[in-house]
Amino acid sequence: MKQVLDKFSSSSSSYKKFRPRYPDSLFEKIMEHVKDTNDVLDCGTGNGQATRYLSKNFKSVIGIDISKNQINNAESERNIWYLEGNANATRFKDESFDLITAAQSLHWFDLEAFNQEAIRLLRPGGVIALFGYNLFKVNPEIDEMISYFYYDVIGPYWDDERKILEEEYKNIPFDFEEIPQNEVVDMVVNWDLDQLYGYLHTWSSVKKYMEENPTHDPVDDLFKHLKPVWGEKSKHEVVFPVFLKVGIKK
Repeated sequence: MKQVLDKFSSSSSSYKKFRPRYPDSLFEKIMEHVKDTNDVLDCGTGNGQATRYLSKNFKSVIGIDISKNQINNAESERNIWYLEGNANATRFKDESFDLITAAQSLHWFDLEAFNQEAIRLLRPGGVIALFGYNLFKVNPEIDEMISYFYYDVIGPYWDDERKILEEEYKNIPFDFEEIPQNEVVDMVVNWDLDQLYGYLHTWSSVKKYMEENPTHDPVDDLFKHLKPVWGEKSKHEVVFPVFLKVGIKK
């Protein structure tokens, strides 16, 4: 079985502060396919970005993550419970959930094990929704600089699992009746340089680069060239392309 990876415990507070939030319209799209709204399981819940919205629609929301630090920084509501554990092999009873979600986390899982676990945990007609986002866009000039940074500077430091995310989960084990998704709404934020700087430092590849080169911050190098183009006090619209994969238990 694939080793369970915890990449984010060391930066759980910055992850919560700087990662963008999914738009409500994404969850509304997911809810179009959900019949019963009793129990939902959010896998790889992190700081609970998905659970807060789900708590508005479900009686019981459980978020599971291997990172205790992430859970300690998670969103709280009266009907949300967090559990430190492995989404590939939970202790929940068969057919416990109406919806299972995984946001920007699935690529860290043992994909076949999770596929089978989701089948086991979903009730008949239950829904699985897997979603995430890839490299953001700002404008052609900035995009070119970010693309070079992403692929050439820190590209060698991305884990192999990153490719699964970049492929938008198209080739994962998925033994569900898939419902094609069109026109998924992107995440749009207005960021200044400080927000972008903080966000880039949540990337696992940047952390790995700095672990191997402790006296050198690659984001600082990028910002020497980016600042004049961005504008030191300017804000820009930053667009994250969101993808969504939805299936129903056969």
